[in-house]
Amino acid sequence: MENMKTDYLTTYKKSYKSLPIERSVKATFSPDYLDPLSGPFTYYVKPKFIFNQLEDISDLETSDKCFHRLIEEYPVISRHIHSEPDQDVIEKDYRDLVRTVYQVDICKMKNGITSKKTLARKRVNLPEDWGEVPQTTHRAAYRDIRKLATWDLTPKSIVPPKATLDPNMKEREILQIKTGQSEYEGRIGQLGEDIVRHEMHGHVDDFRSCKIYEALKKRRLQREELRKH
Repeated sequence: MENMKTDYLTTYKKSYKSLPIERSVKATFSPDYLDPLSGPFTYYVKPKFIFNQLEDISDLETSDKCFHRLIEEYPVISRHIHSEPDQDVIEKDYRDLVRTVYQVDICKMKNGITSKKTLARKRVNLPEDWGEVPQTTHRAAYRDIRKLATWDLTPKSIVPPKATLDPNMKEREILQIKTGQSEYEGRIGQLGEDIVRHEMHGHVDDFRSCKIYEALKKRRLQREELRKH
């Protein structure tokens, strides 16, 4: 009976015993900050003048308070830090957070970013009867030439002059010059033009509304003019 049970088992089932599998507990993650974007960049140590502008300071502490708390919790720190943090340095670091790299590394922020020319200017109080002050000197002194000129200043369209190298149509016809004329224009186009002009297959109502009709008409007039000469 025991052999009959094992006859239908595979070699893997006979050689390896099945082990109980326990499902692992699903891992959970709790973020360190409620706001994952701005939380890690929160500036907890703020200068003293900021505390007077904030309503809720429960999550903040002054640098002096932070210093004494660290000394009590970790006395070893007193070997490296002997005095309270410098308030000027903390204030400078806090103000640099909203400044560009150019302002922090290159500009002399102690003197401000105003140019010397602007600082040299003096404010002058104008008299009460001075009148309306123009916004710019350009608006006060500029006079529109279109209102002063007595002639027409409207620009005219430029027509290019006739070039001396333009081909002579009479000479091209006499010499039978085909340069610049495609096979379609010389054979198929010419045949189509004759069919439409002489109405070999009937009258075409909408042909005169096509743009090609104007080109064919212009070409026909050129040929008639050449024949007259």
